[in-house]
Amino acid sequence: MYKPSNLLVTYNISITPLADPIEWNVPGYIKDDIVWPPKHKRLPRRPSKKYRDKAYIKLYGKKSKNSCSTCGV
Repeated sequence: MYKPSNLLVTYNISITPLADPIEWNVPGYIKDDIVWPPKHKRLPRRPSKKYRDKAYIKLYGKKSKNSCSTCGV
């Protein structure tokens, strides 16, 4: 429940701020690495048809088309 006593117990631990980034002890092999963000971000969307068709063929096999025995259409 949201009671003042619970709030005080939650924040009873003292929080100390971090020092300046200059004062941090970072190993040299990590400090020398350059980390770049990902080049492309894939947006959330419905999968394209070609990927859905691959999954369909894998499950149900290849589709066969019906044709007329007289005219061939």
